[in-house]
Amino acid sequence: RETTHYPPLWPIEKHTTLPKETNQDGWSVTYTKNKICVLKGSSVEMSCTYTYPNGTVTTAFWFTELGTGVEPDSLGQDPVYEGRLEYHGDKKNGQRLTIRDLRESDSAEYKIRLFTDQEGGKYIGSPGVTLSVTGTVTFNIAKLLNSI
Repeated sequence: RETTHYPPLWPIEKHTTLPKETNQDGWSVTYTKNKICVLKGSSVEMSCTYTYPNGTVTTAFWFTELGTGVEPDSLGQDPVYEGRLEYHGDKKNGQRLTIRDLRESDSAEYKIRLFTDQEGGKYIGSPGVTLSVTGTVTFNIAKLLNSI
């Protein structure tokens, strides 16, 4: 009899990897995962690596909202995320963001914003990481038992 191994049920994480895209100016952002689905109350890690034409990255931050003609605000400035964020990595090559105690309202597209010390040295890594936070998981137990 064949044994089937199932992944752990908590947290549920589904992802795919985006190909690296470099624009004509030498900027590129590669997200490790471009779609993530997790359960409410769990934690998630999003990460990216990036390249830039020259200079030094002076600022790198994650954001979700981009207004027309307005610079986005860092998630770290949003009181909704207070006490739930951790940033890892260096500004030189990449960043990792961990969000704890996820809420369904955290579902959004997360992107990185980069600034360098060079004139015109700013870039948004788009498309970003689409995070879906769900409150429940439903299983058809009969179907599950028949597949074992």
